[in-house]
Parts: sequence; structure tokens; C-alpha cells
Amino acid sequence: MKKPAITYLVSILPTIVTIMLLIRFFPYTGLGRIISVPLTILLNLVFLLVSLIVVQRIRSKVFQTLCWCASILITIVNAIVMHPQESSPSVFNQLIEKFNNITS
Repeated sequence: MKKPAITYLVSILPTIVTIMLLIRFFPYTGLGRIISVPLTILLNLVFLLVSLIVVQRIRSKVFQTLCWCASILITIVNAIVMHPQESSPSVFNQLIEKFNNITS
């Protein structure tokens, strides 16, 4: 019982860290942050709970690890996509633009 609970709590940490970084580096959200941050956390909590249930039924440790990595990556992308911007392009578009500027 302890191991799934600890795994679940550790798996939500990347979402919380991502949201904190988004708030710090993309602060111009207007009032959208009031709705988007709790909704993002709620959706990611539910998604990770479903992932926990699915992963417990998988026997192979390799597939369990791959499933957790994919789940955590999906929650991070979800947090980035759901973060609002008041007047700028979306956070996802801004990150792609900055990445293209760095690689060019």
C-alpha cells in the first residue's frame, strides 16, 4: 500500500514544478490562472491515478517504467498547453519559437 501512494505522490511533482516554472516565466495570464492551475492539477491527478491503476496490472518492469515515463511526460505537456496567456501567443508556441531561435 505504501509503494503505490509514494509513487503517486512522486509522479505529481513534475506537474507542480512545471506549473511553478510557468507562473514564474510566463506571468501574464490575467484571471485565466485562477481557473487553469486548479483544473490542470485536477486533470493531471486523475490521469496519474488512472495510470497508477493501469501500471499495477502490467507485469514487466520495463513496460511499467515506460508507462510511467510516458504518463509524466503527458502531464508536463498538459500543464504547458493549459497555461493561459493574456495577450501573447500560447506558452507552447513561445517555447517552440525560442527553441527555433536557439537552434538557428
